[in-house]
Amino acid sequence: MGFELAITSSIYNLFAQSNLAIEILKILTDSLWVILALFFIILAFVQRRYLLMAFFVACNAIGFGLKELITLFYLRVRPYEIINADVAANLTKNSFYSTHTFVAFITAFFIFFLTKDKRIRIAAIVLAIIVAFTRLALAQHYISDIFTGFLLALILYLISKKIYDKYYTEKPKNKIK
Repeated sequence: MGFELAITSSIYNLFAQSNLAIEILKILTDSLWVILALFFIILAFVQRRYLLMAFFVACNAIGFGLKELITLFYLRVRPYEIINADVAANLTKNSFYSTHTFVAFITAFFIFFLTKDKRIRIAAIVLAIIVAFTRLALAQHYISDIFTGFLLALILYLISKKIYDKYYTEKPKNKIK
């Protein structure tokens, strides 16, 4: 954890030089994942992919449920508490794993499922990466928290895609490229 704390601390200190930078990071971390999720829901709704929306909701429920389950057995202090960073946050005490990162990436992966448009796909991944980075820059999470959130999103997406492709055949309406 020492190496991870050093990295998180260095990234935080780089941005902590400017109050404006910290405020921008706070806005980004709290809004980008919501924008991504809303974009997915609108895109899925326009395409009438209601079952896919249900899979998306189920993946999020599983992800948040796992976080709560992990919290019962494993409590990891957030980096900002250790380095005494001035980033007041209304968060749980458990750093492991990053649910912001999880939601951003699971949403980006489901957007991949809905569209072949490379610009939209790239934008979704870039926004998810920005969300993950802001969690480090605000000293909310360690790199392993970010990686675990990403990995869980990827695993749940791949499982749900396999189930969806095997058992369900929705006919997309108004599919965007």
